Amino acid sequence: MIEVGDHALWKAGGIVFNSDTVISSLVVSALIVAFAVAAKFFFLKKDKNISSRQAACELLYVFSSSICTGVMGARGKRYAPFVGSLFIYILVANVFGLLPITEIIELLFGGWFPRVVRLESPTADLNATVALALAVFFAVHYFGIKARGLSYFKRFFSPNFLFLPLNIMEEFSRPLSLAIRLFGNTFGKATILLILVSLTAFPLIYPIPILALGLFIAFVQAYIFSLLTTFYITSAVFENH
Repeated sequence: MIEVGDHALWKAGGIVFNSDTVISSLVVSALIVAFAVAAKFFFLKKDKNISSRQAACELLYVFSSSICTGVMGARGKRYAPFVGSLFIYILVANVFGLLPITEIIELLFGGWFPRVVRLESPTADLNATVALALAVFFAVHYFGIKARGLSYFKRFFSPNFLFLPLNIMEEFSRPLSLAIRLFGNTFGKATILLILVSLTAFPLIYPIPILALGLFIAFVQAYIFSLLTTFYITSAVFENH
């Protein structure tokens, strides 16, 4: 476990877990699954009159898919589920940190549970962003080998065998940069928002502009992470890219 920030800890079998990150990740995943089920059975209907809920679902699907197709063209459709899932998860995880979940729990159940685990955005924990970056790292190589076979490994000797060490270093630097970029921006966003709140003279009016800024940062970071993932997949599956 990478120790960054103050987290509630679980210990099991000699392994330490950040319990707040684990719980937040499970809640975010449950929200996404619940939304997907609701969209499948209640929001999406085959009729001429499209509801606002259906339009929102289709807009989310089209935009998340366009991250791949905008870079790869029609060939990017096969990778859209993976990249789109990353985008939606990171977006929801980032937005989750803006919700006053812990404050509501403390207000309603603080008398029964005095030590409420503080639930923040999972992406504000470096352990979570490293896990996402590693998923991208292995997925990129899987897609590359599947698309090009053993000739995929020729890219490590390009333009000649002397560049093998540099190419290997580049491959390992990609997940590191993805993880640190997402963590740094999410953690920094939370810090900046707290500073803005503390400097606000009228706390009753601060939520609107601050939440708007937080939503913008949450969207941009999810988009950048997904777009970089698309670039990495493109360089792996297309030989002459």
